Amino acid sequence: MFADRFEMIVELPRNYPDYDAPPSFRFLVEDEDGNSISHPWHPNIRYNGVTAGRVCLNHVDTYSSIASAVIRIAEYLTYDRYHALAIPPYPEDLTVARWVTEKAEPLGWIPFNQN
Repeated sequence: MFADRFEMIVELPRNYPDYDAPPSFRFLVEDEDGNSISHPWHPNIRYNGVTAGRVCLNHVDTYSSIASAVIRIAEYLTYDRYHALAIPPYPEDLTVARWVTEKAEPLGWIPFNQN
């Protein structure tokens, strides 16, 4: 079953928008009672572990422009943008990246688009 929505937390450090104070974006992976909730399955979003939900935004404009980051995340959610190769910049989630390269791309479930 697919989620009808995902929830994300955006955190801005005190010294934002300094280069060394980027915003952070994280999808919620648990509800207020600690129950798991659906979150994106994407090579640039951590799916499991203590950092589950973390969004990787290794792009210069995402350090200062929240709008650019939100657009990039929207492209992630539609698989219009992703990096699934185990080369720099590495995917955030190697398990999902392996699924993308070994299953989803070969079967045409998502278009081959390594950005």
